[in-house]
Amino acid sequence: MSQIRSSISNISINTMPKQHKQTAHSISTTNIPWIPIATVNPMRTKAEILRWNRGSWEEWDNFCHSSTGLDSANLHTPAGGMTIFIHDTKVDRWVSGSIKKSGAWEYEILTLIHHYMARDPDMHLLDIGSHVGQYSLMGARMGRQVIAVDPLYENVIRLCSSIQHNKFSSKIKVFYTALSDIQSTVSFIQEHGNVGGTKIMRKKSSSNITLESSTATIMKDNTGLSHIKVVQTPSEFDKNTIQTVLLDDLLPFVTFKKAFMKIDVESHENSVLKGGEEFFKSVEIPCIFMEWFQHAKKQDTAAEILDFMKRHKYTPRQPKLEGKIPAADLPEYSSYFSVKLQEILEKFRQQIYQNILPIFC
Repeated sequence: MSQIRSSISNISINTMPKQHKQTAHSISTTNIPWIPIATVNPMRTKAEILRWNRGSWEEWDNFCHSSTGLDSANLHTPAGGMTIFIHDTKVDRWVSGSIKKSGAWEYEILTLIHHYMARDPDMHLLDIGSHVGQYSLMGARMGRQVIAVDPLYENVIRLCSSIQHNKFSSKIKVFYTALSDIQSTVSFIQEHGNVGGTKIMRKKSSSNITLESSTATIMKDNTGLSHIKVVQTPSEFDKNTIQTVLLDDLLPFVTFKKAFMKIDVESHENSVLKGGEEFFKSVEIPCIFMEWFQHAKKQDTAAEILDFMKRHKYTPRQPKLEGKIPAADLPEYSSYFSVKLQEILEKFRQQIYQNILPIFC
């Protein structure tokens, strides 16, 4: 989450059926529709915090036990109000500061996401780069299932506290990890006064696991959920490094067939998408909202993202955030994929200065 208020963001909306060719990286060997193997526990009272540790998932029990003394605020969303635990505004002046002062961060984007989810009662939420979790909490308040992903302890402890305070433990599943296109160990580059601007950096000594072996392990073991170790949250551990996983690695935990995807991972969005080929084959993702402006000046990552969108039948449009309900009639940008990359990037650069939020439809 950048402090640049007029940042470019994208929503990708896919209304066309997907047709996938088998590749060397494909795991699926059948055309049988994917069915979620995970189930929802409506009686759950503790927040579910999952962490990848040396090749397997662990559930960290009692993660919120050390959350006393956290600052809180009243979060206002189109789905209703609730308590949210936030950072000290001196440490996180943009997101937490805005929530503390105004009741939300970028309320118009909350409204936009709520608009698309409210139109379809079967649409749930993937909140990748959840920060303190305002989108996750709104999704839970709507009665939807939510998967939240964030690598920062300071964010996860606050989201955990918000989940338990609002009794959303059966609605939100939190993955305390970072997503990428390979499994590796990363550290963090933090921005002073802006927790939302934290970036990940791959450690040079990290050993990487290939996309194929990582995904295959998860996809082949459909009983993997029964092997999750429930462990007490360590009293001491390295909060400045974390092991990355693929979006595909979350698939065994998904309890739904359709979801809105919001990604805000500080210029790492292309790697998240590259690690999700099986996920996109299995789960219907009608909408993708992502921060774009950091890619507008990077031809390599921009090209990868645009190629992904094109292959998965997404096309760009522009949302109109007028009042509380986005305009239903969205102008198309059908020429985006028929012009040269440089022209595409120039269009996005121009939109940055015009405060326009493009949308892929």
